[in-house]
Amino acid sequence: MTPSSSFLEYFFGSIIDFITNFSASGILDSLSSFYSTLKIIGIILSLILIFLCIYAQVNLIRVEREEDEHERHLREHYKAHHGHGSSQPYTNTRWMKIVDHINSKNPSDWRLAILEADIILDEMLSKSGYHGETVSDKLKSIDESQISSINSAWEAHKIRNAIAHEGSDFLISEREARRVIGLYEKVFKEFHFI
Repeated sequence: MTPSSSFLEYFFGSIIDFITNFSASGILDSLSSFYSTLKIIGIILSLILIFLCIYAQVNLIRVEREEDEHERHLREHYKAHHGHGSSQPYTNTRWMKIVDHINSKNPSDWRLAILEADIILDEMLSKSGYHGETVSDKLKSIDESQISSINSAWEAHKIRNAIAHEGSDFLISEREARRVIGLYEKVFKEFHFI
């Protein structure tokens, strides 16, 4: 007998033994065991996912609280450093309305604050002797050596133009709106307007 024939006998003998010993109850036992294992794995994975969801929700709540606290701190800082709510009120009531608008939670109020600040800028420049049909014309007539905040005025006016042309389609964040109002404020203070 050759080695290859003995291997074939062994191989086919194993297949025949498997077929003769094969039974439906053996398969059912194997499937039942597999299902039990699968069920345990599913329960463990479900518990892990539930834990991760709870962990994410707790962190989301924490981050939202921190953001709310940060926003509240920024509002208080703005009020403290920009005179709103201080013991020395602004002499310009129009400026007070702008500050009220910028302290609103409504983005349309922020845009309105910027538009109104630009109207005041236009009037203030005219009263200060700068001539032109538009704010841009008046700003062009100013030399940087005359007014140190001229770049702030230009930057704020460009944002105003974007708002005027795009209207409610112009998206602006609260932070950016406050920054722009801060630019106007810098100019108004240089002119001793507020």
